Amino acid sequence: MPDVSKFAHLVRPTMLSGLCVMVPVPFLDEVLLRRVRKGMIHGILQKRGIEFDPAVIRPVYTGLPGGCLEKAFGLVFKGITTILRKLLRTVLFFLAIRASAVAMMETLLIGRTLNRVLAGETPANLPLTKEEAQRIRTAFEEALSGSDRRILVRSMKAGWRHVGGIRHLGKALAGRFRKGGEGDEIRTEDLDPEELAAVEQGSADLERELEKREVRTFLSDFDGRFDASLDRLRGALETRSESE
Repeated sequence: MPDVSKFAHLVRPTMLSGLCVMVPVPFLDEVLLRRVRKGMIHGILQKRGIEFDPAVIRPVYTGLPGGCLEKAFGLVFKGITTILRKLLRTVLFFLAIRASAVAMMETLLIGRTLNRVLAGETPANLPLTKEEAQRIRTAFEEALSGSDRRILVRSMKAGWRHVGGIRHLGKALAGRFRKGGEGDEIRTEDLDPEELAAVEQGSADLERELEKREVRTFLSDFDGRFDASLDRLRGALETRSESE
Protein backbone atom coordinates (compact mmCIF):
# COMPACT_ATOMS: atom_id res chain seq x y z
CA MET A 1 0.00 0.00 0.00
CA PRO A 2 1.42 3.46 -0.87
CA ASP A 3 2.42 5.84 1.89
CA VAL A 4 -0.56 8.19 1.90
CA SER A 5 1.43 10.84 3.81
CA LYS A 6 3.49 11.60 0.68
CA PHE A 7 0.72 12.61 -1.73
CA ALA A 8 1.40 15.99 -3.35
CA HIS A 9 -2.25 16.99 -2.96
CA LEU A 10 -1.65 17.05 0.80
CA VAL A 11 1.62 18.96 0.86
CA ARG A 12 0.47 21.81 -1.38
CA PRO A 13 -2.70 22.65 0.57
CA THR A 14 -0.55 22.40 3.68
CA MET A 15 1.61 25.23 2.31
CA LEU A 16 -1.51 27.18 1.32
CA SER A 17 -2.72 26.92 4.93
CA GLY A 18 0.41 28.72 6.05
CA LEU A 19 -0.23 31.54 3.58
CA CYS A 20 -3.80 31.96 4.84
CA VAL A 21 -2.65 32.51 8.42
CA MET A 22 -0.29 35.27 7.23
CA VAL A 23 -3.29 37.36 6.10
CA PRO A 24 -3.27 40.40 8.45
CA VAL A 25 -7.09 40.76 8.64
CA PRO A 26 -8.79 39.13 11.67
CA PHE A 27 -11.33 36.39 10.81
CA LEU A 28 -10.55 36.53 7.08
CA ASP A 29 -7.54 34.28 7.63
CA GLU A 30 -9.80 31.63 9.23
CA VAL A 31 -12.31 31.83 6.37
CA LEU A 32 -9.52 31.31 3.85
CA LEU A 33 -8.08 28.45 5.89
CA ARG A 34 -11.44 26.66 5.94
CA ARG A 35 -11.68 27.05 2.17
CA VAL A 36 -8.23 25.52 1.68
CA ARG A 37 -9.07 22.55 3.90
CA LYS A 38 -12.44 22.13 2.23
CA GLY A 39 -10.75 22.02 -1.16
CA MET A 40 -8.25 19.45 0.08
CA ILE A 41 -10.87 17.16 1.66
CA HIS A 42 -13.16 17.35 -1.34
CA GLY A 43 -10.18 16.70 -3.59
CA ILE A 44 -9.26 13.55 -1.66
CA LEU A 45 -12.78 12.18 -2.03
CA GLN A 46 -13.00 13.13 -5.69
CA LYS A 47 -9.65 11.50 -6.53
CA ARG A 48 -10.97 8.26 -5.06
CA GLY A 49 -14.21 8.55 -7.02
CA ILE A 50 -16.29 8.71 -3.84
CA GLU A 51 -19.64 10.48 -3.98
CA PHE A 52 -20.28 12.68 -0.96
CA ASP A 53 -22.56 15.30 0.50
CA PRO A 54 -20.47 18.43 1.33
CA ALA A 55 -22.60 19.12 4.43
CA VAL A 56 -22.03 15.57 5.72
CA ILE A 57 -18.25 15.66 5.36
CA ARG A 58 -17.88 19.21 6.77
CA PRO A 59 -17.12 18.20 10.41
CA VAL A 60 -13.91 16.50 9.23
CA TYR A 61 -12.24 19.83 8.40
CA THR A 62 -14.15 22.34 10.55
CA GLY A 63 -14.47 20.50 13.86
CA LEU A 64 -17.51 19.53 15.88
CA PRO A 65 -20.49 21.86 16.53
CA GLY A 66 -21.31 22.93 20.09
CA GLY A 67 -24.61 23.87 21.75
CA CYS A 68 -26.28 27.25 21.22
CA LEU A 69 -25.09 28.75 24.53
CA GLU A 70 -21.61 27.38 24.00
CA LYS A 71 -21.54 28.87 20.51
CA ALA A 72 -22.70 32.29 21.74
CA PHE A 73 -20.06 32.61 24.48
CA GLY A 74 -17.50 30.92 22.26
CA LEU A 75 -17.99 33.40 19.45
CA VAL A 76 -17.58 36.41 21.74
CA PHE A 77 -14.47 35.02 23.42
CA LYS A 78 -13.02 33.82 20.13
CA GLY A 79 -13.65 37.20 18.53
CA ILE A 80 -11.69 39.04 21.22
CA THR A 81 -8.80 36.58 21.30
CA THR A 82 -8.63 36.40 17.50
CA ILE A 83 -8.20 40.17 17.21
CA LEU A 84 -5.53 40.22 19.93
CA ARG A 85 -3.62 37.32 18.38
CA LYS A 86 -3.74 38.92 14.96
CA LEU A 87 -2.41 42.23 16.31
CA LEU A 88 0.48 40.44 18.00
CA ARG A 89 1.29 38.43 14.88
CA THR A 90 1.31 41.58 12.77
CA VAL A 91 3.90 43.18 15.07
CA LEU A 92 5.91 40.04 15.91
CA PHE A 93 6.59 38.14 12.70
CA PHE A 94 7.99 35.07 14.49
CA LEU A 95 4.58 34.53 16.14
CA ALA A 96 2.95 34.59 12.72
CA ILE A 97 5.44 32.00 11.46
CA ARG A 98 4.60 29.68 14.37
CA ALA A 99 0.85 30.15 13.88
CA SER A 100 1.31 29.30 10.21
CA ALA A 101 3.27 26.18 11.14
CA VAL A 102 0.51 25.01 13.51
CA ALA A 103 -2.16 25.53 10.84
CA MET A 104 -0.02 23.65 8.32
CA MET A 105 0.46 20.78 10.74
CA GLU A 106 -3.28 20.39 11.33
CA THR A 107 -4.03 20.58 7.60
CA LEU A 108 -1.47 17.91 6.77
CA LEU A 109 -2.63 15.61 9.55
CA ILE A 110 -6.35 15.80 8.80
CA GLY A 111 -5.77 15.19 5.09
CA ARG A 112 -3.43 12.31 5.78
CA THR A 113 -5.82 10.86 8.35
CA LEU A 114 -8.79 10.91 5.98
CA ASN A 115 -6.64 9.21 3.33
CA ARG A 116 -5.80 6.44 5.78
CA VAL A 117 -9.42 5.97 6.83
CA LEU A 118 -10.63 5.76 3.23
CA ALA A 119 -7.85 3.32 2.32
CA GLY A 120 -9.26 0.87 4.88
CA GLU A 121 -12.92 1.25 3.92
CA THR A 122 -14.90 -1.13 1.71
CA PRO A 123 -17.27 0.22 -0.97
CA ALA A 124 -20.22 -0.92 1.18
CA ASN A 125 -19.16 1.57 3.89
CA LEU A 126 -19.13 4.53 1.50
CA PRO A 127 -20.12 7.29 1.19
CA LEU A 128 -19.32 8.38 4.72
CA THR A 129 -22.22 9.24 7.00
CA LYS A 130 -22.39 12.40 9.08
CA GLU A 131 -21.96 10.30 12.24
CA GLU A 132 -18.82 8.67 10.86
CA ALA A 133 -17.43 12.06 9.82
CA GLN A 134 -17.96 13.26 13.40
CA ARG A 135 -16.27 10.13 14.79
CA ILE A 136 -13.28 10.75 12.51
CA ARG A 137 -13.02 14.33 13.74
CA THR A 138 -13.38 13.33 17.39
CA ALA A 139 -10.69 10.64 17.04
CA PHE A 140 -8.46 13.15 15.25
CA GLU A 141 -8.78 15.74 18.01
CA GLU A 142 -8.12 13.12 20.69
CA ALA A 143 -5.01 11.89 18.88
CA LEU A 144 -3.78 15.45 18.36
CA SER A 145 -4.30 16.43 22.00
CA GLY A 146 -2.09 13.53 23.10
CA SER A 147 0.75 14.35 20.71
CA ASP A 148 4.01 16.19 21.20
CA ARG A 149 3.47 18.49 18.24
CA ARG A 150 6.80 20.30 18.45
CA ILE A 151 8.53 17.90 16.07
CA LEU A 152 6.01 18.39 13.29
CA VAL A 153 5.69 22.14 13.91
CA ARG A 154 9.46 22.49 13.41
CA SER A 155 9.15 20.63 10.13
CA MET A 156 6.34 22.90 9.01
CA LYS A 157 8.47 25.97 9.73
CA ALA A 158 11.14 24.56 7.45
CA GLY A 159 8.71 24.93 4.58
CA TRP A 160 9.05 28.71 4.86
CA ARG A 161 12.86 28.92 4.67
CA HIS A 162 13.12 29.76 0.98
CA VAL A 163 9.72 31.31 0.42
CA GLY A 164 10.03 35.05 -0.12
CA GLY A 165 7.37 37.74 0.14
CA ILE A 166 5.14 35.78 2.50
CA ARG A 167 3.19 38.81 3.67
CA HIS A 168 2.67 39.99 0.10
CA LEU A 169 1.41 36.57 -1.01
CA GLY A 170 -0.96 36.35 1.94
CA LYS A 171 -2.48 39.74 1.11
CA ALA A 172 -2.80 38.81 -2.56
CA LEU A 173 -4.58 35.60 -1.65
CA ALA A 174 -6.97 37.47 0.65
CA GLY A 175 -7.74 40.15 -1.93
CA ARG A 176 -8.65 37.60 -4.57
CA PHE A 177 -10.97 35.43 -2.46
CA ARG A 178 -12.53 37.67 0.18
CA LYS A 179 -15.44 38.64 -2.07
CA GLY A 180 -16.46 35.03 -2.69
CA GLY A 181 -18.99 33.08 -0.65
CA GLU A 182 -17.81 31.17 2.40
CA GLY A 183 -18.51 27.93 0.60
CA ASP A 184 -15.85 28.58 -2.04
CA GLU A 185 -12.83 26.32 -2.16
CA ILE A 186 -9.19 27.33 -2.59
CA ARG A 187 -6.83 25.00 -4.41
CA THR A 188 -3.36 25.39 -5.88
CA GLU A 189 -4.96 25.49 -9.34
CA ASP A 190 -6.40 28.90 -8.37
CA LEU A 191 -3.01 30.54 -7.76
CA ASP A 192 -1.18 32.87 -10.10
CA PRO A 193 2.38 31.94 -11.22
CA GLU A 194 4.14 33.89 -8.44
CA GLU A 195 2.03 32.36 -5.67
CA LEU A 196 2.30 28.89 -7.18
CA ALA A 197 6.11 29.15 -7.42
CA ALA A 198 6.32 30.05 -3.72
CA VAL A 199 4.04 27.20 -2.72
CA GLU A 200 5.97 24.72 -4.89
CA GLN A 201 9.31 25.75 -3.37
CA GLY A 202 7.97 25.42 0.14
CA SER A 203 6.33 22.10 -0.74
CA ALA A 204 9.64 20.67 -1.94
CA ASP A 205 11.33 21.72 1.32
CA LEU A 206 8.46 20.31 3.35
CA GLU A 207 8.49 16.95 1.57
CA ARG A 208 12.18 16.57 2.47
CA GLU A 209 11.38 17.36 6.09
CA LEU A 210 8.67 14.70 6.16
CA GLU A 211 11.25 12.05 5.26
CA LYS A 212 13.16 12.58 8.51
CA ARG A 213 13.11 9.71 10.99
CA GLU A 214 11.72 11.74 13.90
CA VAL A 215 8.82 12.94 11.73
CA ARG A 216 8.01 9.41 10.55
CA THR A 217 8.09 8.27 14.18
CA PHE A 218 5.70 11.08 15.16
CA LEU A 219 3.31 10.18 12.34
CA SER A 220 3.40 6.50 13.28
CA ASP A 221 2.59 7.32 16.92
CA PHE A 222 -0.18 9.68 15.86
CA ASP A 223 -1.68 6.98 13.62
CA GLY A 224 -1.71 4.54 16.52
CA ARG A 225 -3.53 6.98 18.80
CA PHE A 226 -6.03 7.87 16.09
CA ASP A 227 -6.76 4.23 15.22
CA ALA A 228 -7.29 3.32 18.87
CA SER A 229 -9.65 6.26 19.38
CA LEU A 230 -11.65 5.56 16.22
CA ASP A 231 -11.94 1.86 17.10
CA ARG A 232 -13.22 2.81 20.56
CA LEU A 233 -15.81 5.21 19.10
CA ARG A 234 -16.97 2.66 16.54
CA GLY A 235 -17.08 -0.03 19.23
CA ALA A 236 -19.27 2.15 21.43
CA LEU A 237 -21.67 2.57 18.50
CA GLU A 238 -21.85 -1.20 17.93
CA THR A 239 -22.46 -1.84 21.64
CA ARG A 240 -25.27 0.71 21.71
CA SER A 241 -26.84 -0.78 18.57
CA GLU A 242 -26.79 -4.29 20.03
CA SER A 243 -28.48 -3.14 23.23
CA GLU A 244 -31.37 -1.47 21.39
